[in-house]
Amino acid sequence: MAPVDLLIGPLIQCMEAATLGMPFEVWKTRMGSNRTEGTLEAFKNIYRKGGPKAFWAGTGPKMIESASKVRHLSERRENVSQKRAKTSTSLIMDFFQQPGT
Repeated sequence: MAPVDLLIGPLIQCMEAATLGMPFEVWKTRMGSNRTEGTLEAFKNIYRKGGPKAFWAGTGPKMIESASKVRHLSERRENVSQKRAKTSTSLIMDFFQQPGT
């Protein structure tokens, strides 16, 4: 895997988390910690407490988590793919090898 791919993947993940993921993450966390609130009530309370900006609370730590997770998973996937390709080649060679040679 090219080094640039190890940079682009985390960047894309962070963009997704910052734009789409964070508001839902904050909303979900609020609903989990205040089980008596309904869905719309939790949304309204977050908005009342901090306005639109409140939906992006904790963005910094989330970016670190997202970037490190994607990079780690990309590296692991690449390692597994390389090992699988190597194993597949040796299995094919073993299959076609004549017995007793």
